[in-house]
Amino acid sequence: MHTLTAALNHKPSSINQMTRAIHGLVLVFGMLGLFACQDRGSSSSPDGGAAPQIGSKPAGWRLTLQISVPESGADGGVAYNRLSAGVGETATDGFDNAGDVRALLYTDAPIQAYFAHAGDAGYDTNSQQLWQDLRSLNLPAEWRIEVVAASGRTVTVSWVPPAGGVSCATHQFMLWNTEGQLPQTDLCASGPLTYAADGQIRHFVLRVS
Repeated sequence: MHTLTAALNHKPSSINQMTRAIHGLVLVFGMLGLFACQDRGSSSSPDGGAAPQIGSKPAGWRLTLQISVPESGADGGVAYNRLSAGVGETATDGFDNAGDVRALLYTDAPIQAYFAHAGDAGYDTNSQQLWQDLRSLNLPAEWRIEVVAASGRTVTVSWVPPAGGVSCATHQFMLWNTEGQLPQTDLCASGPLTYAADGQIRHFVLRVS
């Protein structure tokens, strides 16, 4: 009798454990079904078409400008500064240690070329002349460039447009001299520019749109 009573007293406990186990399985399968529905839903829009892909902004890109003069003492007989303009996913429209590069300029250098940021917000006094200037992803954007070379030198401005998601096939790259001494130039349709330096600063604008 005692054994039967013990068995009867133990039975409800076993049933309760089985019930909780079944409820747990139902809950698990229900959650799996919910996640599966969310995953399927992320691949289509409410009207059944393809949903926009998150993070589909153009990837970072670079446009390289080389500004040079003949110089017998330089390697290859040419002295140059190479400038890199572009955008990056983590870049801002101020100075960024991670992407921007300060220009190292010498007063007696045969050529001095740099992106100019004098008076611009986000650039301290040590960051107003750059050799690499990356911006946020927003276009159109403009870069101001200043070039100084000794009088009588022939300055050559050449470039390599970017390729990929942002390229000549999808965007316009224009360069002009603000003093009006050089024509507005489409970098995707023209070759290098040359001009005779006069020892004064020449101002250029690079616009990407």
